[in-house]
Formats: sequence, C-alpha cells, structure tokens
Amino acid sequence: MVWVKGRAMRVTIKGVKIAFLVLLIAASAFAAGQQHGRSWSPGRFGHYTLDYGWLGALTGALTSATSVGVVALPPVLVLVQHVAAPVVVGVSFIVSAVIKLVGFQQLQKREQIDGKVAWSLFFGSVPATLITSLLMGGRYGSSTLIVHALGGILIVSAVFFGVKPVILRARQKEEGVQPSPSWQRLSVTVGMGALVGVVVGLASVGSSSLFMLVMLLLHPKMEPASLVGNGLVASLGVIFAGSIGTLATGTIDWNITGGLILGSLPAVFFGAWVIKKIPAKLLMAVLMSVLGLSGGLLLVK
Repeated sequence: MVWVKGRAMRVTIKGVKIAFLVLLIAASAFAAGQQHGRSWSPGRFGHYTLDYGWLGALTGALTSATSVGVVALPPVLVLVQHVAAPVVVGVSFIVSAVIKLVGFQQLQKREQIDGKVAWSLFFGSVPATLITSLLMGGRYGSSTLIVHALGGILIVSAVFFGVKPVILRARQKEEGVQPSPSWQRLSVTVGMGALVGVVVGLASVGSSSLFMLVMLLLHPKMEPASLVGNGLVASLGVIFAGSIGTLATGTIDWNITGGLILGSLPAVFFGAWVIKKIPAKLLMAVLMSVLGLSGGLLLVK
C-alpha cells in the first residue's frame, strides 16, 4: 500500500512537471509570435525563433553543463543583436529564471547550505535587487550605467572562473571546522548581500561569482560545498526578484524572450550532453575569454 502511494505520488509529480513544460512551451510560442499582446503572427514567430532560438539553445546548454551559461546571454544581446540595455536586463532575468526553474536539481546534502549565511545573503540581496530593477525599469533607468555595470561584472566573472578551481581545491585540503558566525559578521553579510543585489539589479547576471567572493571574504573557513549551496540559494532569490521587478515595469520584449526560451528548453535537457563532450578546461577557457573580451567592449561602448 505504501509502495502504491509512493508510486502514485511520483507519477503525479511527473505529470505536473510535464504539464508545466507544455504550458511553458505554449506560452513561449505565443510570446515569440504575438503582436502588441493581441494577435499571433506565424511570420513573426518564425523570425524571432530563428533569430534568438540559437542563442537560447547555447545559453541553456552552457547553463546545464557549467551552471554559469546565462552570464553569456546579455553581452550577445547588446553587442551582436543590438537590443536596448534595459530590455536586455529584463529578458535576461526572465530567461534565467525559466532555465533555473526547469533545470534546477536539489542539492545532494542538506549540509551544503549554511542557513544563517545563506539567509543573510538572501535577505540583503533580494530587496536590493527588486528595488534596483524597479528603478532601472522606470524613469531612473540609464542604458550607459547598465552597459558599464554589465561590462564590469563580466570581467570580474571571467577572472573569478579562472581562480575558482584553485580556491576550492585549496579549501578541500584545509582542516578545521567553520565556527558559527557572530551576529556582527552576519550583519555585514546582509550589507554585502545588499550591495551585490544592487549590482545584479543593474546587470542581471554575475550573482554566483559575487556571492562567492563575499563568502570568501567574510567566512574564510567555509567548506566548498557550503560556498556553492549558499550561493545557489541567494542567486535564485535575486533572479526571481529581478524577474518580478522587470515584469512590474514592463521592460521586457516578449518576442525576444519567447524565442530564447523556445531555444533553451530542449538544450537544458539535451544540450549538456553535447557540451560535456568538450574538455572542461577548454570550455571554461573559451567562456572566460569571451566574457573578458565582451566585458572590455561593453566598458568602452
């Protein structure tokens, strides 16, 4: 009887997931072809799916294989597709939220999350991201500020991706137990989280790298698994906060968003298999080079 109930629950959950994916695909297909939120045009659908589907597929595959693929989306939209910076931020938040939601897998161990540190980052960053995205989507928005913030984040991310493996290997060799953080240190963590939230609200990407840098600075003895887990919790928070802010201000091009999501969904499931055939070091070297070059171009734009 217990086995039957357990199987029924698994079947129900799988059915809900499939229904969600079907609705998401249908909504994305409508978004890619809609005109002024009313009628649907097959020609418009084909145009935006072809123009942006490949970029969505690349983003989904990279995110599934490396967990950092979304950071490559905004510079391509700005430099190659010439999309306006405020729209790029809104589109990136929505696409990132969808990819994270579809491809998210639970952490293998609960111990990978340090609740005090994770929630300190969360409560500091989420309101800051929401407020910043609301301001940038309104009359205070500045394309120049957004582009320069994005350029700086890309360069920081490129450097951090290079040194991250070295840092994590060094941490694994260290012995000792991470002491329980004091309330003073947690207060500073909240403040630093808010600063990260402002930056992510401007640029829409780079949250994982920035959160890990904050934890390395304020909690130097934290285990590598906790660094990853805490960063994941806070990153999910700012992504969805930024999505809410951009939805509220309307700084989203639904045609572009629909085309990107339609390309990213199959890649999240199948693209990683192809990407993983590429040596990890070569893949990260290419990604770091592209991010660094894109960041430099955005800073001088």
